[in-house]
Amino acid sequence: MAQVTESTGGGDGGVIVTNGEKATAAGVIAAHTIEHIYTRGFIVLLPHIAASLGLSPVMTGAIDGSRQVSSGLISVIAGILSDMYQHRRGQMLAIAMLIIGFGYFAVSLVDNLYVLVIIAVMVGNAGSGLWHPPALGLLAERFPKRKGFAISLHRSTGSLGDFIGPIIIGALLAVLVWQDVLRYGMILILPLFLAIAVFMRRTGTATPGQGNFWARLGSQFKVTGRSFSGAGMVSVMLVSAIRGMGDRALILYLPFYMRENLEMGDLSVGFHVGLLAAMGIFLGPMIGSISDRVGRKELIVGIMAVSMVLPVTMVITGTAVAFTASVAAFGLFFFSVNSLTQAVAMDITQGQRLQSTAIGLMWGSNAGFGAISTILAGVLSQIWGFPAAFYYASALFALGFLVSLTMPSLKPAAGENP
Repeated sequence: MAQVTESTGGGDGGVIVTNGEKATAAGVIAAHTIEHIYTRGFIVLLPHIAASLGLSPVMTGAIDGSRQVSSGLISVIAGILSDMYQHRRGQMLAIAMLIIGFGYFAVSLVDNLYVLVIIAVMVGNAGSGLWHPPALGLLAERFPKRKGFAISLHRSTGSLGDFIGPIIIGALLAVLVWQDVLRYGMILILPLFLAIAVFMRRTGTATPGQGNFWARLGSQFKVTGRSFSGAGMVSVMLVSAIRGMGDRALILYLPFYMRENLEMGDLSVGFHVGLLAAMGIFLGPMIGSISDRVGRKELIVGIMAVSMVLPVTMVITGTAVAFTASVAAFGLFFFSVNSLTQAVAMDITQGQRLQSTAIGLMWGSNAGFGAISTILAGVLSQIWGFPAAFYYASALFALGFLVSLTMPSLKPAAGENP
């Protein structure tokens, strides 16, 4: 197999990347679209699930919270194992894809039992938690000097799924009940999941570590503790977690607000949920590439400053056009913060075999705080109506902006610009 050096201008620090490895990275990035079609499309189904089961906003928040807890716990474990067994990342990605498909299919089979719905949802989202640490760790390993661009491109293909999924679900709900949407969707997409699983099982380029499992696990914990004890990593994790809290509250209750307060139909709801992601599909990689050249902190601070205003504009605008414009403006920048904070964490852990661990811990903290946030937003919505969730999200983004000012400012070293 021919080898090429991954470089653009100054190169990627001498890292040799084969054409096959580039194709594998492209496959990882593209498969991310499928994962997000499921996870974001499910948000559009939630109002129908809630109506079918007679769920209050707080109980609906508990369903989404269960998704976050499941994803977060698996992310932490997956991150540690992915760094310990880097040559097994492909198998982890294959298992993640299959779990996502079967988990959400199971939701359609338990439409009358609230507890079983939570269990099925947790299984489906566990696949999402298993996907991200090995996928992002692999990309950071292969493109160390362009990780901002690579991670943002991965995020953008996820955004493509976030855009397509809600629109597809919204259209299907016009002719199918929510259970059938999940059942038929699984039948149609299972062959694709299996094909991706077969392809991804050979992904993974790192040499296995030495020693037995417990010795390697102990060593991994020691290195992790040293790297994550600094104030810089703490502030990065806090910004990511606070952003995740606002993100979950806003996205979860946006469909409810549009259905109940704005009286929109399913297709329109799906369009607006998708629009949040669509605006960042192309801008995300551009922002990631810029961060590789000029640094990430300044971009994060600026985006958080804008983000704390836009949720409020969504509920105070007087026209449908103004509401749509506010949703689009929010989606234009906001999801880039997730990729940028991940890149900062990987910058800090560069060369320590901790990049998947960093992603796992970041996703885990996001999920844990996000689970709490969706329930809190549900309580606020139940007391004061769904607009309260938007004001709550804005307050969180304002807090995230203040914390982002304390983040480390890591500039590219001379000659390292991609």
